[in-house]
This record gives sequence, structure tokens and C-alpha cells, in this order.
Amino acid sequence: MTYSIVAHDPVGAEVGVAVQSRAFGTGAACAWALPGVGGVATQSFTERSYGPAGLDLMKQGRASREALDDLLADDPLREVRQVAFVDSGGGAAAHTGEQCIAHAGDLQGAEFTVQGNMSSSRPIAPGRRTTASSISASTTIPSHSQS
Repeated sequence: MTYSIVAHDPVGAEVGVAVQSRAFGTGAACAWALPGVGGVATQSFTERSYGPAGLDLMKQGRASREALDDLLADDPLREVRQVAFVDSGGGAAAHTGEQCIAHAGDLQGAEFTVQGNMSSSRPIAPGRRTTASSISASTTIPSHSQS
């Protein structure tokens, strides 16, 4: 099982990526972010090039959907991939290929996208959108600085 989130904080103008998996070392292969540009999560037959290539396209001014679609168009294995982008403006886009491992899905909302695969049941429930939206609207996460 693997699931991830890519989210944008409109107040702090920051983007974060988190991933969890049964596979060791997943974070090193799946999570990508660049300050002022955006974040990428790539999983399910992970293609690492989606991280730097997606960030480069967003850095050039492409919106998340446009950047993701450009990369998918040239990927012969796109139907087994699961990829998500969030740009610095909070635009979210994701792709879950038709041939992904069973119980794979994604869900986007204002400023975030979540995706999961290999779950024992439907991994992304509509209730998650409400939960994530209420967290982003009502939660202040304190900044931590190191001296």
C-alpha cells in the first residue's frame, strides 16, 4: 500500500509532499518539492523523472495540470502510473492510470491532492475532501526555527 499527499499552504505560500508505503525508501523516490514552484508525488511503477521534470515545467510557468499532461503524453507506461502535482498557486492535478494496481484512486480539492493504491478497499473516500479542506481552513501549524 502506498498513499501520498501534495498540498499548498496559501497563507505561508509553502508546498509540502508526504508519502507512506510498505516499500522501503519510497520517500527518496516519490516525493519532490521546490520552494516557490510546487510539489510532485509519483508512485505506482514510479518514474523518478516526473519529479524533476514536473518541477522544471512548473518553474517555467506551467500550471500543474498542464505540466502533468505534458509528461503523461510522452509516457508509454502512463496507464500503470500514479502521479500528482500541486503548483505554487495551489493548483492541483493528479493521474491514476487505468491499469494501476487494484484499489487505486486520487482526489483533489482546493490546494491539495491525495492518492493511494494497493489498499484493502477503496483508498480515497469523498469524506477525505471535507476533512482536508477543514484542516487547511482552520488549522494553524506553528513555524519551528532552529537556532
